[in-house]
Amino acid sequence: MCAKTKEECEKHYMNHFFNNPLFTSTLLNLKQAEEAKTADTAVPFHSADDPPRPTFNSLFSQDMAGYMPAQADFIQQFDNYAKWNLTDIDFVEDDWDILHALKMAVVDIYHSRMKEDKDEKKLRS
Repeated sequence: MCAKTKEECEKHYMNHFFNNPLFTSTLLNLKQAEEAKTADTAVPFHSADDPPRPTFNSLFSQDMAGYMPAQADFIQQFDNYAKWNLTDIDFVEDDWDILHALKMAVVDIYHSRMKEDKDEKKLRS
């Protein structure tokens, strides 16, 4: 084993590694190749104040489970079938009191559902 001084070791390192044109050009090429790989894949993020919305009758609009983002509402309401119970109700004068009370209870339930729906829409907007 050869014994070298500190200055000789430093000079050897500088000549063969630090100041070597082949070594620095190889490092530069590796760095440029790495930057080229990542430059094409990076996509800049731009936040949009108003996100794009699909047209009303498009397939994408139907895929959104009937949600209409422009109106912030659904095509089919949550309690859409609540009014079906009202369609068959006829108030007749000769109804029994219990039957009349039952029909009024159905109407009250419908009104409470509509009020809840209205309040929920107000909260969403």
